[in-house]
Amino acid sequence: FMMGLIGILTGALSSVREIVKEVDIYRRERTVVLRLFPYVMSKVWVGVVLSAYQATVFLITKKVFVNPQLDDGGYLAMYATIFLCTLSGYMLGLLISAASPNQNIALFLVVIVLVPQFLFAGALLPRDLMPGGETLSAVTSTRWAFAALVRTTGIGTDIINDPCWQLPKEEWDDLTQEDKDRLGCKCMGSQMFDACRFPGIRSADFYDEEAQAALGAEKPGEPPTPTPYPTLTPYPTLTPPPRPSGILADQEDYEQKLRQQGTEYQNLRQAQGTEYEDLRNQQGEEYRQLSLTYGEELRAWESDRGKSVRGAEGTIAKIYEDYGWTFEEETRTGWLALGVISLVVLGLTVVFQKRKDVI
Repeated sequence: FMMGLIGILTGALSSVREIVKEVDIYRRERTVVLRLFPYVMSKVWVGVVLSAYQATVFLITKKVFVNPQLDDGGYLAMYATIFLCTLSGYMLGLLISAASPNQNIALFLVVIVLVPQFLFAGALLPRDLMPGGETLSAVTSTRWAFAALVRTTGIGTDIINDPCWQLPKEEWDDLTQEDKDRLGCKCMGSQMFDACRFPGIRSADFYDEEAQAALGAEKPGEPPTPTPYPTLTPYPTLTPPPRPSGILADQEDYEQKLRQQGTEYQNLRQAQGTEYEDLRNQQGEEYRQLSLTYGEELRAWESDRGKSVRGAEGTIAKIYEDYGWTFEEETRTGWLALGVISLVVLGLTVVFQKRKDVI
């Protein structure tokens, strides 16, 4: 935005006195041989040369001190945009100069005319926040210069080509990381820090060393499901003691041994069942503890990653909502608009200068 504004501002200031300072000479020469259109075009020619020079100096300075990552075509597009910005400002200054009765008024009018260039460019404030902002923005040179320069730098190219950001706004928050991976989104989700080219998403406010470590860490693995213990192998059926002879004492001894054998067998089975149950309970408790630890690690992993991802996505969302139109605007459209504005201003300059023939 500042590149376009500076170009328009310097262009306007360099031409605001070009016509008004010669008003007496113009009227005298006009009565002799001077023709209106060649006179105005002589001023325009100076503006073309000045705009070309300023665009060259501006671009060289930008390259030396900022070094934007652009290809040769990008630098040519930036040069053309700065040239048209400066020329548009120069033409605006000529119009003010032609419409002003004296030099003091001309300088005052420059301030009045340039204020809308600040307000309605759509950079300092979103255009929809101001009544009539969309309409007034269409006739301000800074709006078209701003959009053309943003498009030239390509900072929004990854956003407008990202399938996630092209979904309705209401669906953005509902997307899971799996959805973002499935759709192949480069500028939404944890992969954005490596794949997305957009300024501000690697801010230290949310992409600090802790977040980087979390993003680089593997997702905690789920604990393996325990293998159930095999079903108990029952003890073999008891072999009863030999039956006694018909003597009563032997019969009683037999029954006592039989009861003792049954009790011992029952105790063995109960001990076996208790041991089996204890082993299963121990296995279940170990699995529960592993699951709790896994849940805590997973929440911490998701929280650390989510902090940085949400911060970066929030940055993109805010800029895209307010300035997404500059990402989608074609550079040639901006050039055409700047050219049309300059031609309209040139026509108005001729009209105002013509009035001096009778005033």
